[in-house]
Amino acid sequence: MSTRTAVYVRISSDRDERKVGVDRQEQDCRSLASNLGWTVEHVYVDNDTSAWKKTSVELPDGSKVRRNVRPLFEQMLTALRRGEYDSLIAYDLDRVAREPRDLENLIEVVEQFGRTVKSYTGNMALDSDHGIYSARGEVNHANKSSRDTSRRVRDAARHRAMQGQYHGASAAFGYELVKDEDGKVITLREHREHAPMVREAYAHLLSGGSLHSIVKRWNEEKRTTSRGNPWRSSPLKRALTTATIIGMREHAGELFPAEWPALVNKDDWDKLRTLLSDPSRRRQGFGSGPGTGRYVLSGLVRCGGCGRSMVASVYSGGRGTRGWVCAMSNTSGCTNSSRIARDPLETYVVEGALARLDSDALAPDDEEGDQHVELRQAIDADHTRLRQLEDDYYDGLFKGDRAGYVRQRDRLTSRIADSERQLLSAAQKSVLAGIDSVETLRGRWEDETVARRNAILGAIIDKIVIGKYPAGLPYTLHHRKSETLEEFEGRKRAHQLAVLEARVTIEWRA
Repeated sequence: MSTRTAVYVRISSDRDERKVGVDRQEQDCRSLASNLGWTVEHVYVDNDTSAWKKTSVELPDGSKVRRNVRPLFEQMLTALRRGEYDSLIAYDLDRVAREPRDLENLIEVVEQFGRTVKSYTGNMALDSDHGIYSARGEVNHANKSSRDTSRRVRDAARHRAMQGQYHGASAAFGYELVKDEDGKVITLREHREHAPMVREAYAHLLSGGSLHSIVKRWNEEKRTTSRGNPWRSSPLKRALTTATIIGMREHAGELFPAEWPALVNKDDWDKLRTLLSDPSRRRQGFGSGPGTGRYVLSGLVRCGGCGRSMVASVYSGGRGTRGWVCAMSNTSGCTNSSRIARDPLETYVVEGALARLDSDALAPDDEEGDQHVELRQAIDADHTRLRQLEDDYYDGLFKGDRAGYVRQRDRLTSRIADSERQLLSAAQKSVLAGIDSVETLRGRWEDETVARRNAILGAIIDKIVIGKYPAGLPYTLHHRKSETLEEFEGRKRAHQLAVLEARVTIEWRA
C-alpha cells in the first residue's frame, strides 16, 4: 500500500503574490515523494505567512497570550494525528517551525502517532534522538535569528520616528509631500484646500457635531479625499485622529516631534480622539432602520429591566408612535416591556438638563485644560508600562510567576480604563464652551443641530433609565363631562408628568 503523504510549503513574504517561492518548494517536495514512492494526497500552502510573527490569542481559561498563528499548519497537524496521512514532506525544517512549540508538536506527531516526516534538504529527521536533538538546535537558532531581526527592525523604526522623519508614500490628508531633486520625500507642508477642511471638521466635532454630518455635507459639496473619492465616516475618523496633523510621529504608542507644521493643537486632538472612541456615538435610527438618523437622546436611553440600550422605533400599530424600545424585548426575553414615546421623554429630559445647568456649570474652568493634559499623560505612561510588562513577560525577562504578571497587568488595565473614563467626561464637557448662560441656551435650543443638542446632553447625562409603567396609573385619560377642554388638557399634562417622574431616572455625570 502506497504511503499517503502531505506536503507543507511556506514563504514568509510574497508582496507580489506570485507564489514563486512556494511553487518551487512544492516541486522539490513532489520530487522527493516520487523518489520515495509516496503518494501526495494534499499540499498545504502557507504563502506570505510568517512562522515567527505573533498575534494575541485567548486561551480556554480566558487569559490572553501572544503566539504565532498558522491555521493551515494546525489543520495539517490535526490531519496527521487523525491518520488522514501517513507522512509529511517539507522543503526544510525552518519552513515548518521557527518556534520551539511548533517543533514539539511535530515531534509529538512522530513519537505518539507514528507518522514519518522528511525534508527535501534532509534536516528534518525526527525518528531518532540525534535527529530530534539537531532539530531542536536548528529551531532555537532560527528563533534567536528571528528575534534579533525583529529587534533591529523595531529599533530602526523607532529611531526614524525619533528623528521626526515622515514615513509613507502619500501625504496624510491636510498635507502635501515635499520632495528633493531626486524625488525623495523630505517633509510635509499644508495643503491649500485640505488643511482648512481639517480645521473645519475639528471645530464642528468639538462643538458637538457628528462625523456623519460632515461626510454628508462634504459629499454634497463635491469635496473629496486626497485620492478623489467620496468621503465615508471611517476614513474621515482616521484622517482626523492621526498624530501627523499635530506635527508628531507616532510609533508603538509613543509620540515624537516631527519636522512638519501642525494643523491643530494637541489638546484638541486628544479631546477629539477621546470623543470619537466613545461607544455611545453609535447612531440609532427611527422608522427606516437602525443607523439611518441621529436623535437628541441617541446613545443615552437605557432599559431599566436588562440595562441594554433602547433603540428608536415606531410602535402602537397603525397609530405609529415614535419612541424608544428595548432592543432585547423580542430576542432575549427582557421582561421590563420598556417602550416610551419620544417627544414627551425628550421634553422632560431637556427641561431637567437645562434646570441642572446653572451659571457655575457653564463657567470656564481654568483647571480643565491642565486636568486633560495630566490624564492623557497618565494614560500614555500606563500604556508604556503595560507594553513593557507584556514584552518582558513574553521574552522571559519578567522576574516573577504568571500570577504576579496577571496582577500587574490587571492593575494597569484598570487604571487606564478609569483614567479614560475621566478623560471622556472632561472631553464631553468641552461642548459646553461658548454657551454664556442657561437662558441663552434655552433661547436657541431648537436652532441647534440635533447632533449638537445630543452632545450637550451627553456632556452632563450619563444615561436615562426607563422603568416599567407605574402600577395604579391609567394608560389613557378620558374627557369628563364636567370639565372644560382646558381643564382636560391640564389633567393630561399632570398625568404625563407623573408617569415620566415614576418611570424615568436621569443619571447625571459627576
